[in-house]
Amino acid sequence: MEIRNVVQSYSVNNGSYKAQGQNSFKFLSDDCSKKDVVDISQKKDKKLNKNVIVTSGLAIVGTALCAATKGRLNIFKHAAKSAEFINAKSVKEAVTYGKKDLKIQRYENYDLANLDMINTLNEMLHKEKSLTGEIPQVIRFLKRGELPVTAPMGYKLEPEINKRVLFVNTDTFNRFDEVIKDAFVERGKGTGLSNFISISNGKYVLSDLSYKSNTMDKFIEKLNAFNPNSSFKDKMELYQGIANAKSFANAGKIGLKDCKMQDFAYDDIFVHEMGHMHHQLIYPKYQEAGSQMSQIRIDFASDTAKLQIPYRVSSYAASSPLEFVAEVYTGLRKGQHFDNEVMSLYRRYNGPIVN
Repeated sequence: MEIRNVVQSYSVNNGSYKAQGQNSFKFLSDDCSKKDVVDISQKKDKKLNKNVIVTSGLAIVGTALCAATKGRLNIFKHAAKSAEFINAKSVKEAVTYGKKDLKIQRYENYDLANLDMINTLNEMLHKEKSLTGEIPQVIRFLKRGELPVTAPMGYKLEPEINKRVLFVNTDTFNRFDEVIKDAFVERGKGTGLSNFISISNGKYVLSDLSYKSNTMDKFIEKLNAFNPNSSFKDKMELYQGIANAKSFANAGKIGLKDCKMQDFAYDDIFVHEMGHMHHQLIYPKYQEAGSQMSQIRIDFASDTAKLQIPYRVSSYAASSPLEFVAEVYTGLRKGQHFDNEVMSLYRRYNGPIVN
C-alpha cells in the first residue's frame, strides 16, 4: 500500500492498518521545479494485452499492460471527447453516477464522505478515465483512527479482492487544522514550516525572505484563507502546498540551491496516486521495488551521489524508486520537463510514458 506520509508508513494486515517503517504510504507530491498544466490522455497500443503479473506473492491484474518493446504504458493525446462533468446534487446521485458512468464497482463507506468530497473525486476520476482509460475499481472512505490524520489519500491493488482501490482518509479533511499544525513541527533542520513562516497579528507571514516567490505567496495566502468550511479542493491544494514547501526547505538543507518552491494544484495528489496505479500495471518488479529489503531499493538508496538525481525532483522522490516514478509522473502530467539523468532513471524503473 502507498499512502504518502512524510513521517511514517503503514500497511494493511488482516483488515487493519499498522506501522511498518518509512515510505510504504504516500500522499504529498513535493516537486521542486516549474509545472504547467497540459491536456494528455492515453491511447492503447494494439500490442497491449491483458495479463496477470505475479510478484512477491501478489497477483497484479494489468488491464493495460506493457507494450511489447519497452514494457511501459504510453499516454498521449486522445481524439475522443468525453461528456462534460456535472456535479451531482446529492450523495446518492453522485454514487449512482460513479457506478453507471465511470464504472466504479463500489463506493465503500460513502456515508463517511460529504457531497463535495465525492463530487470532487468523481470529477478527477472522470478526467483520468477520459485521459488514460484506467481508474481504480473501488473507492474506499476511511473513518477516524484508521490512518493518521496526516495520511489523506492512497492507492493499493488488493490481491484478496483483485481490485484496484483508491482510498480517502476522511479524517484528514475533517480535522485539517491538525494537518496544518503538524506541518509546522520541525522534524529535521530547516524542514518544518516554522523555520520560515511565522504568525503575526493572527496571520501567517513569511519570516525568511530567502524563500520569497510568487508560489510561496500563493501558499501563504491559502494558509490564511483556510477555515473548517473550506472546500475539499482547497484542502487538497493546501496539503499539496505544504508538501512542496517542506520539500523546498529540505532541498536547501541538502544543498540543492537551484531548487524552487513548486507550484501546486488540488489534483496533484490524485495524479500521484494514479502514477502508482499505472506503474504497477506495467512494472513486473513493482512489489519488489517497494520492499525496503529488496536489492532494487538498496541499490537506489546506497549511492549518495546518484540520490541527488531524485532529490532534484523532490525530497519525497528520493525515498524510494516507486515514489520517484510517481513524482516524475506527476510532473510530466503537468508539462514539467526533467533533465536527461532524471528521465534515464525514470525509464530504468519502467516509468509510464507521457507524451
